Amino acid sequence: MPETRTPPPARTDARRASRLGRVMLDLRLRLVALVLLSFGPPAALLITSELQQREHELGNARRELTRAAAVAGAEFDARLRSAQLLLAGLANVAAIRSAQEPRCSALLGELFARGAGLGGLFVLDRDGRTVCSATPGPQGLSFADRDYFKETVARRAPTIGVPLLARPHGRALLGLGHPLLGDAGEVRGVLVTSLDLAAFAEQLAALDPVAGAAVTLIDARGEILFRYPDAERWLGQRLPDAVLVRAALASTRGTAVEARGLDAVDRVYALAPLGAETGQVLRLALGVARSDIDGPVNEIVRRDLAAITLLAVLTLAAALLIAQRSVHAPAQRVLEVAHGERERVQAELALREERMQLQAAALSAAANGIVITDRDGTIRWVNAAFSRLTGYSADEAIGRNPRILKSGQHDAAFYAGLYRTVLCGEVWRGEMVNRRKDGSRYTEDQTITPVRSDSGEITHFIAIKQDVSERKTLQQQRERLAAIVEASPCFVATADAAGTVRYYNAAARRMLGLADDADPAQVRIADTHPAWAAERVLGEGIPAAVRDGIWTGETAFLARDGREFPVWQAILAHKAANGGVEFMSTIALDLSSIKQAESQLRNLNAELEQRVAQRTRQIETTNQELESFSYSVSHDLRAPLRAVDGYARMLEEDYAAALDQEARRLIAVVRAESGRMSAMIDDLLTFSRTGHGLIANGAVDMMVAAREAIAQTSPAYPAACVVLEDLPDAPGDRMLLRQVWVNLIGNALKYSSKAAAPRIEIGGRTDGAENRYWVRDNGAGFDPRYADQLFGVFRRLHGETEFPGTGVGLAIVRRVVTRHGGRVWAEGKPGAGACFGFALPRGH
Repeated sequence: MPETRTPPPARTDARRASRLGRVMLDLRLRLVALVLLSFGPPAALLITSELQQREHELGNARRELTRAAAVAGAEFDARLRSAQLLLAGLANVAAIRSAQEPRCSALLGELFARGAGLGGLFVLDRDGRTVCSATPGPQGLSFADRDYFKETVARRAPTIGVPLLARPHGRALLGLGHPLLGDAGEVRGVLVTSLDLAAFAEQLAALDPVAGAAVTLIDARGEILFRYPDAERWLGQRLPDAVLVRAALASTRGTAVEARGLDAVDRVYALAPLGAETGQVLRLALGVARSDIDGPVNEIVRRDLAAITLLAVLTLAAALLIAQRSVHAPAQRVLEVAHGERERVQAELALREERMQLQAAALSAAANGIVITDRDGTIRWVNAAFSRLTGYSADEAIGRNPRILKSGQHDAAFYAGLYRTVLCGEVWRGEMVNRRKDGSRYTEDQTITPVRSDSGEITHFIAIKQDVSERKTLQQQRERLAAIVEASPCFVATADAAGTVRYYNAAARRMLGLADDADPAQVRIADTHPAWAAERVLGEGIPAAVRDGIWTGETAFLARDGREFPVWQAILAHKAANGGVEFMSTIALDLSSIKQAESQLRNLNAELEQRVAQRTRQIETTNQELESFSYSVSHDLRAPLRAVDGYARMLEEDYAAALDQEARRLIAVVRAESGRMSAMIDDLLTFSRTGHGLIANGAVDMMVAAREAIAQTSPAYPAACVVLEDLPDAPGDRMLLRQVWVNLIGNALKYSSKAAAPRIEIGGRTDGAENRYWVRDNGAGFDPRYADQLFGVFRRLHGETEFPGTGVGLAIVRRVVTRHGGRVWAEGKPGAGACFGFALPRGH
């Protein structure tokens, strides 16, 4: 379908100028003929002009009436929505929901006094009886027969009734009901009010939207609810067959018609439906009589005819003079003025269009999300930032309600307060947590501004949204860090680049003896240190921190009571991107207790060194005594044994022939016991030497020590198979640890010598903080119940004749290992072999 375009102002002005030029030429050339024929052409022109003027005036009347009817319809819908919102808001008030008197009636009365156009405010019980009202009246007034009361109770939802004429004042009212629900959703009562349709129509008539207009309000049944003028004559009459009523009932949307009114007067009417949401649509008819529209035109025609007659006579006498001086020059000036006015209007329109384009571009490119909704909350426009913020594209958001962003974080009271603010025409500002399309939540700073029409009615809302999630997170982190710093037991302070202290934490105030409300800026850095520490901080610490970023060292602070206490102090310079110092901070740790502990430790160390020296002297004395004792034992006990053994050997050798068999056996026993006694003395001396004396602490190659022990003990047992695995090195005394291997390997060879195939396994490994070693054999074994007794002196589980020995070897093993900080163990079963092991700490 081709698009109809309005000619631009420039083209219209050009046509008018061209037409006016042609008219001026015709006037000059045909002025005489025009005067002579003045009664013909002017009459025809007058008739044509009258018809055009009548059509013009009729069109104006239609437009004015249609506009007035549309405004009236919008005003009525606004009042209806306002009344519904009022009932919904009152239904959430506890005093009204529970009908608490006198609070309930007082609240209703206060709101009724503010609400123009309401026929009353009542709270009814489930039976329709009045329990409280906005105006004084008899309690128990029943609304049980009202259709909107019944429908509200049945549906448990807001309803709108059928218009009716109230008695006795005879005014048309439109009833509204809103349920009062209990906690379980049951209907506890109904909140009702009514719109005074007559008051609405009276106000409309008083505004006189079109001069001399007749106002008629008709319900869906054809009943006249209001008529101006002559309201008393037509009120309450049901005239479904009247021409105007039929036209109004047949109209489903705003239109303009010509019809005969109730008073048989032909009028131009504008028809508009009111309250389409009620289901009981009312019709408003605004009409102006045709005589009122055509009358001014007829009067003009009469005046023009008289003027033309007079003009024809005068023009004949002075045609040329009038044409030159009175027509052509003024017309030229009119053209010039019209041309200038056209250019001014064009420039103004261009500027206005440019501003609108700039505003639209600014809104679209704004960094913050912008949403425009209508009064009902339907989204009408969003910018790109809104889509980036919420994840909803413009196509997905437009036509929907902003409740799609609700996160469930806020309760109904929060949103009720928001709606109450903006519906009152005020700007709402605040933070709220919303939900994106993907379900993630974010915090936004939002401003909602109502937009009013030229009539002052709120038509739209503009919401500006800014995502502050990151800012909230950073703020929470800063608050946590500030709380940590404030609660820290360390001294913490900050100062600006000029050296003025800006902050002390609680520990710093406590150390310096400052009150909690003391102004840090009044405290000089030099005054918080003794002279020597202040000189170091100001002369060394701060310059080094500015240069290197941080300085640490031991200083001291000075409390208000004059007490000096040592601290470990760190000074930090916090720099901007350009390298300049923004502020300084310091952290200090009170060293008083540490210094005191160090002093005590030094005293204890000195005392310990003195005790160690004293104990060392005692040990050296004891060792000397033990060495003397060992020498005595070795000399004093060995000499008699050698004598006994020597005399027995002499008897055996020199007097063998004189001795009988028993005597020779006894001499052999004496010599054997003497040798055994000598071996026991040797083992005791060895055992004694392993219990005292200093231990050489060095790295011992255990593989070498074990091989030497095998070489020393294995020749006596050639049938034995000895297997040596890798052994980890151990710290300790090489000679003593070698003795351990000699005793363990010697025992294993001895106690496995009677096995069919003697086998000795020697192994070791590192296990955590210790090295473990063992010697395993397949010999006689032992009863595991007596494992702990094996490492005692002279403890033996086998007879001397079965396996010779002194019973001191394993005791020596335990003493050496224990002195090295280790431990020993034994495992075995009779006839199934034995395993003897020891463990040494790796860092002994």
